[in-house]
Amino acid sequence: MPLLSDEIERKLGELYDEHVDGLYRYLLSFGLEETEARDALQDVFVRLVRKPETLDAARSRRALVSRIAPNRAIASLRRIKALMVW
Repeated sequence: MPLLSDEIERKLGELYDEHVDGLYRYLLSFGLEETEARDALQDVFVRLVRKPETLDAARSRRALVSRIAPNRAIASLRRIKALMVW
């Protein structure tokens, strides 16, 4: 994976600093445990690192992470449910 440009790294850092607490609470509101919410939150930012072009394409960075976060929460809940069914 190529290194991130300084500009992308700065944008990701700003996005993280501005939204990490709110996103964490949002993920907890889905019923995730704290560790699961932290994992889902990490997944949100890993996804942005892997596709940094989405930062520039998004009209609103807040809307972008607010769209990715519930998808990660739902994926976590599905994984937990699959593990519970045996």
